[in-house]
Order: sequence, then C-alpha cells, then structure tokens
Amino acid sequence: MTRIKLSEPITFHKKEVTEITFRELRGRAIARCGMPLNMSLEDDGSGLQTANINAGVVAKLIVELGVTDDGDPVTSGMVDRLAARDFLACQEVILGFFGDAGPKRSSDGSTLPGPGNDQS
Repeated sequence: MTRIKLSEPITFHKKEVTEITFRELRGRAIARCGMPLNMSLEDDGSGLQTANINAGVVAKLIVELGVTDDGDPVTSGMVDRLAARDFLACQEVILGFFGDAGPKRSSDGSTLPGPGNDQS
C-alpha cells in the first residue's frame, strides 16, 4: 500500500481528508476503469515510444484504489476537490503500477525480451 499526504487537505461531507492510501492494482480495476496510458511508436523509424496519460482514467483508478485516512473509500467528489499537485501525486502512484507494462525496444526498433513483450 502506498500513502499520499495531501498538501491541501479537503473537506468532504464535514470530514477532513488529509491523506489517501492506495491498495495494490489488480486486473479487475483495470477492466473496470481502463488503461491510464496510451503507448504508441513514433512513425519516424526511431523506435521511440510516446505515452499519453488519460487523466479521466487516472481519476477513476484513484476512486477504485483509494481510501481516506478514516478508511472511507475515495469518491469522485473528493477527486474533484484535490489540489492539482495532490492529483498529480496520486497520478504518479497510479502510473507506478504500470511501470514495466509496455514493450521494451532496442535502438533499432526491435522488441527486447522482458515483461510486457510478446515472446511467442
């Protein structure tokens, strides 16, 4: 579990929320919320990948995985009230679950062996 201390506590239903704790990501959460990253290869033959972050999916995953310091589930209303820096701190936690998910490529663009690569 990973805990984020909010830089700006939020008040929701007369309760102050000062931190959010995230449980581990599981397949069900990905199936329910979607993937927060869209990976694509550059068309210039460089083999470089670009990643686009889907903030809407990140917000859904914060709700799906987060609990407050009182043990209450995080709600979409709470996410709406997060300061930008706190949302980005939560996003970093969420994206950390996907750290090795994408295929790895060598400088010539070929797929390298390892997690996230199809070895068939």
